[in-house]
Amino acid sequence: MKVKLMMGLGVIFSFIALWADQDYAIFVTENRELIDLPELAERLFQNDVIFFGEFHENSVLHHIQLELFREIYNISSAVALSMEMFERDVQPYLDAYLNNEIDAAEFQDHTRPWVNYDPDYKDLIEFARDHGLPVIAANVPRRYAASVHERGSAVLQTIPPAERIYFAASLRVINDEYRTRFINVMEENKFHGGMSLPGQQLDNLYAAQCLKDDTMAESIVNFMLKNPEKKVIHITGDFHSNSRLGTVQKTIFLSPELKIAVITPVINEKENMIFPEEKASSGDYIILLRQ
Repeated sequence: MKVKLMMGLGVIFSFIALWADQDYAIFVTENRELIDLPELAERLFQNDVIFFGEFHENSVLHHIQLELFREIYNISSAVALSMEMFERDVQPYLDAYLNNEIDAAEFQDHTRPWVNYDPDYKDLIEFARDHGLPVIAANVPRRYAASVHERGSAVLQTIPPAERIYFAASLRVINDEYRTRFINVMEENKFHGGMSLPGQQLDNLYAAQCLKDDTMAESIVNFMLKNPEKKVIHITGDFHSNSRLGTVQKTIFLSPELKIAVITPVINEKENMIFPEEKASSGDYIILLRQ
């Protein structure tokens, strides 16, 4: 009994020591174990595709993404980055920059980087460039998602054949938990000053969301088919990967044999830093962030 008590205290003290120096804690959902970044990288490397869900403007998560990318690269250079933040039609310019064929100014002029590219995503791209690692511009060009939002999914059939390589060959608009969550978010936005959408517009908006998920999933799977020896780390908004829905679900549809891990961020809302049991189904690994 005394030995067990001492071991329990050791875990608690280790947790306190780790938490005191960091703005986050990493938990393994399966057993609630607290681990550090090198251990996370070791565990993740057993998978084919790693979905890192993020809050787009959280600097702590962006720091963790970069460090995790480095840690996995240190295990093996057979790793690739996939990003929601870049769209399929800019892949040639992204490749040209990674291969040192164009400079940073030309790269940014042609790739429509997000407003927070620097400082939040630039370091990931630069790390890939410095180490000769591929980066997948995974997302659908926003003009096609906007067209679906405005006119419905049938509009995709009017897109010239030469442009259809820029979005998924199959669009799956599924009436499931993901749709329920999406509608709930839209309703919540309404109560925070957003506009309530008529039913058809809401359906179209959900179809546009699904187009993004289908396209990102297809981008990942297509890369894996050509590069089966590589691990892929996909950086995406948490909603696209939470609870293995969204892009994760669509990836599984396309390639069910892939081993997939999901990292989900959670803002700590409790006084004590403990595993958030209510979020246990949201990811294989939970990154608990200081509020």
